[in-house]
Amino acid sequence: MAEPIEEKFDYVAVLNLAVKVAQFHRALYEAYVEQGFTDEQAMFLVAQQAKAMRQGEPG
Repeated sequence: MAEPIEEKFDYVAVLNLAVKVAQFHRALYEAYVEQGFTDEQAMFLVAQQAKAMRQGEPG
């Protein structure tokens, strides 16, 4: 009998990865702001980076 997918899925690892991604995006945002971008511009650039990462493209 096949195992339920829940038993194979490591929720803690997924949550830890999500935290690392969020920390990366926060650091990226702060770096953009330090370079003189406005809050809105920095958020847009981070969103573009996140989109590229989801699509497997280099940033």
